[in-house]
Amino acid sequence: MLKISVWDEIGAEWAVRELDLPPDYRDPKAINRALEVANFDVGEPLGDDDEPGWEVHGQSQTNATMTIEARSDRGHLCIIVVNYEDQEPG
Repeated sequence: MLKISVWDEIGAEWAVRELDLPPDYRDPKAINRALEVANFDVGEPLGDDDEPGWEVHGQSQTNATMTIEARSDRGHLCIIVVNYEDQEPG
């Protein structure tokens, strides 16, 4: 399981989520999509179609921390933070 922190612009709060991904997984688009599919949406649920509601607009990696910026089709911001040092071994 991959543990991530998610900041929701709409609710203006942080949440910690676990995704069904290996703890060393590093593909930002796949992490974003897994967050949507797991229905851990941050204010705007994934629709019935296969189109994602959130799109990755940027990412950065510093040492063991990956930060992902995602935006909804309405422009709302979601920040996804993965600290690989805090992950439990798979």
